[in-house]
Amino acid sequence: MKRRTPLLLAVIIALPLLLLTWFGVRLQLDQQQVVAHQLSNLVTGRLQSIDTQFQEHFFQLQQRFILQADALQEETAGQYTVEGVRRFIGQSAAVKQVFVLSAAGERRFPPSDQPLNQQEKSFVEL
Repeated sequence: MKRRTPLLLAVIIALPLLLLTWFGVRLQLDQQQVVAHQLSNLVTGRLQSIDTQFQEHFFQLQQRFILQADALQEETAGQYTVEGVRRFIGQSAAVKQVFVLSAAGERRFPPSDQPLNQQEKSFVEL
């Protein structure tokens, strides 16, 4: 009986402490998983938001370029003269170079039969 009493007291004290420790560790691990999941969702949400902003920006840019290309076509009457294209490039804030091919696949701009400026030379050499 004398041996059983200290052993029984040790079990009565140790068992709840072990269970409490085990539940604490489990709770901590669960909390870490929840935080990791929330962080992942936050990052994914922000990336989707940024992706949407980029898509909207580039769609607007595309629409603006389409309007500018239509204006260039109207201005040059579909012939894309060297002077007209150079004037268009000079007036455009976003367009710095244009590459125009004829229906036969010949380069119309930058012109191959006229002298090129430095920007056009650099563009053609690429």
